[in-house]
Amino acid sequence: MDTFPLCVIATVLGADLGSTGEEKYYDCSVYSDKKDLPTKNVECAHDFVDDLFYCKSWECPPPDCPKDEQVTQSEESCPVCPDTCTTGDRIIKKGEYVTCFDGVNRCGCFSTGQGITTLMGTNKFDLCGAPPPSI
Repeated sequence: MDTFPLCVIATVLGADLGSTGEEKYYDCSVYSDKKDLPTKNVECAHDFVDDLFYCKSWECPPPDCPKDEQVTQSEESCPVCPDTCTTGDRIIKKGEYVTCFDGVNRCGCFSTGQGITTLMGTNKFDLCGAPPPSI
């Protein structure tokens, strides 16, 4: 019987691959050592079965307002416009709820730069866009 590997999401917080992130697994870079994980614009999942870290990074989307109106969020490096938030690689409007960048959780925006999210763990399949294992 196949088992579904247990993973835990680590929001910015890789066989021995030298842990450089050069190894790829679908949309993710793979690391073997936690100290080598990237620290900016990234979501990572630790797969406890293979003891590797799967990380998916994003670029900040350009805000749709003049530069002098843009606000930098406290826990995000991406600037936003009034009444918007970012959820990884996209901007959402106040009152909007979407699937988070990790592919599992729900993210919402309730004020400029102030988002909320569910806190379920994700796994390398959902995070990296890989097909789930067959059971």
